[in-house]
Amino acid sequence: MRESNRNTPGGGQDGMPSRLTLHGPHSVLRKVSKALRVRINPSLNKKGPYIVIEEVTSKEVTIIAQILEG
Repeated sequence: MRESNRNTPGGGQDGMPSRLTLHGPHSVLRKVSKALRVRINPSLNKKGPYIVIEEVTSKEVTIIAQILEG
């Protein structure tokens, strides 16, 4: 699972990025998309499908971490 974080001006609090983009296997992205109710975006580049979470919260990061551990 690849993660790329991008801080934007006025970004998240406590050092959290305001946007989180996740690339990975469809099965993992599907679990994350169901848990966080976000859409999996198809992609034509070599990284494949991805999920973008705007204004990510620490609760969302915790949920993602639990999914990746299991």
